[in-house]
Amino acid sequence: MGVNVAHWYLVHWWSVGVFCAQLALYVALSTGLEWGWYHARHGAEPLWKIQVSKGRNTKAGSEQEHCGRKYVWGFPALDLLGGVGVDVAVSGCGSIGDVASPDGSSSAPAPPRQRRHPKHAQYATLNLVVSALFAAAVTEASLRGRSQLYTEAAPSSGTDFIIMLIWTAWALVRCVAWQSVCEYYWHRAMHTPRLYRTLHKFHHHYKSPQPWDDLFIHPLEAAGYYAVLYSPAFCVGAVPVPAFLVYMAALGTCGVLDHCGVDVCILSPVLYTTRVHDLHHRLTTVNYAFPFPAMDMLHGTFRAHAPHTS
Repeated sequence: MGVNVAHWYLVHWWSVGVFCAQLALYVALSTGLEWGWYHARHGAEPLWKIQVSKGRNTKAGSEQEHCGRKYVWGFPALDLLGGVGVDVAVSGCGSIGDVASPDGSSSAPAPPRQRRHPKHAQYATLNLVVSALFAAAVTEASLRGRSQLYTEAAPSSGTDFIIMLIWTAWALVRCVAWQSVCEYYWHRAMHTPRLYRTLHKFHHHYKSPQPWDDLFIHPLEAAGYYAVLYSPAFCVGAVPVPAFLVYMAALGTCGVLDHCGVDVCILSPVLYTTRVHDLHHRLTTVNYAFPFPAMDMLHGTFRAHAPHTS
């Protein structure tokens, strides 16, 4: 990217900015999904939820209770502050901060964190920070000329602009293809008996994922996946920065959507639908590919629908 850093031990401000931006964008997207669907559309789950009768936000097992219309922010890092969450009383639900007492005697709702895996807060918070550190490290490597990312000069003609768009699109295809292949085999490896028992079973703790569940992964597995995710910056040849940014934005968004429980379809099932990965959490032996199903289709592990049960 042609930026010289005077001292090798100094981190460029761009890297710090990318670190902060990734944290902020993840929290914003996850909060938006949680508020917009699990709170604002609570009670209308058949219209938008993939597994309507399952999960921690159903009437049978409500993680995020709605006393009146009280919103409980599920940001996992809050668990590390002694389990003190942020409760927003929208209407007629008593004072902010009312939660169930430890002995269950209170009639006030229990916050989401009381129904999570005991390690959810630690793993999800650590993985969020580590993912942002990977983004910052790739940025810093690029600024120091240690990656294959580059910035292009402004096109001088319409023809140059078209050529630039074609090359950027081709670079984006290479990034997605590389990640799709590597992620598929990495994920299949995580489902071998020993690695599943040791690492991957944590991620499959939730059979009907909801916002904030995507980062509940064993940190060793998460670090391996982040290495796969960011590897196109070093492994697929020259990549324009805009192509890499689109690649990261698309995969980051899909990662959150795949674990939010909300039914999202784009040319389903050929291109993308959140139902595919949601089904992987239910059955575990299908739909290993992320975010697009091509590798599953190639290997015969794709399934669009759950088997019917009598």
